[in-house]
Amino acid sequence: MDDKTDISRATPATEKNSASIRRVLLKGIFWRILIIEGILLVWSLFFRILTDHHAAPIDLFWYAVRLTLLTAVVILFITITFQRFLKRKIIKPMEAIAASNRQLQTNDAAEGDLDIPEDTPNEIKDIVTTRADLLSTILKVSDERLRLNNFIREMFGRYLSDKIVDNILESPEGHKIGGHRKTVTILLSDIRGFTSLSETLDPQNMVLVLNRYLEKMTKIIMQYDGVIDEIVGDSIMAVFGVPEGRDTDAERAVACAMAMQIALTELNREFAVDGYPPFEMGIGINTGKVQLGPPPDKRSGIPIRLAFRCWKVEDKKVSGAPLAGETSRLDTNVITAALPETLEPLTDLKISLDFCVEAHCFDDIYAKVISSGDKSENGFHRLQITSIHPKDRQILNRWSQEAV
Repeated sequence: MDDKTDISRATPATEKNSASIRRVLLKGIFWRILIIEGILLVWSLFFRILTDHHAAPIDLFWYAVRLTLLTAVVILFITITFQRFLKRKIIKPMEAIAASNRQLQTNDAAEGDLDIPEDTPNEIKDIVTTRADLLSTILKVSDERLRLNNFIREMFGRYLSDKIVDNILESPEGHKIGGHRKTVTILLSDIRGFTSLSETLDPQNMVLVLNRYLEKMTKIIMQYDGVIDEIVGDSIMAVFGVPEGRDTDAERAVACAMAMQIALTELNREFAVDGYPPFEMGIGINTGKVQLGPPPDKRSGIPIRLAFRCWKVEDKKVSGAPLAGETSRLDTNVITAALPETLEPLTDLKISLDFCVEAHCFDDIYAKVISSGDKSENGFHRLQITSIHPKDRQILNRWSQEAV
């Protein structure tokens, strides 16, 4: 057991055995003065007896009385003056520090700058200054941590359940969910006949309907503590068993799939009212060992420079002025591009390529920002394609094959 006493965690029994600085100082000074004056009294009386052989006992008695009264006056004077001196110089400043610290322990507001006299000793002033610096640092770190937690909850909360986000925030190893083999259950769903279905609807209406479908399904996956690993067009890939595996991973994946099918039936009723054709969904589930968290290659795809314009999509509506960008690499699912301003991850975009090829002009492409770099990377962004016309995808596939 540590010999040092932790003052911040003192028990009631410890508090009863301790005393305030006021009591300790005044009691210590009083008894020391009393002992010194007692020694002087005895010595003076003894010296009088040794040196004055003619002194009568009555004279010695009154001499002792006078010495006692004088000693009492001296003790009283010294005690009062020392008490006022110590109270101003040491006791009051230390009591102010202790009172402010108690306010911190009870979560009450405590001022960083304490009101202490100007002539307070430098050592106590240093304690106050150091305390103020520590409080400022603690509050700054606490504020930064709170902002970071809020950012993580806002960003990950869109695709992860509250339980998983709490696990990531509370566990020191919670963010290290990759880089090792682990047994997980993977759920993969897609819309049957999506390519044919997309050709029958206007691209913008198709994106709106698809977003309604994806929003509904992602909420259900989160309810069953699944982690959405990827959304590519109409396909959703969810993982059960990260960051922490449970015995119920497979059961929860199956229950989630059943809930998704039930929800799709309700969603199709809404589509029918709005005049849209019904969706049919296929779901596959498998449990096995996987390699978690290999970092994506930022240089994947073919190097190609294409000018484009893009708009932010907020609440399923295109908003704001267009941004002029240029691709650096391109594949069938991811666009690596430079943009004039840094966009937050998970920002939805509408992309319009400013060129035609082989008498074919690209339709609007919808994508989501999955990562963004700093200014040193020249506005680097990786955009995950979420919706693209089948003919446009065929052209991208052909370019990728030719590049190989």
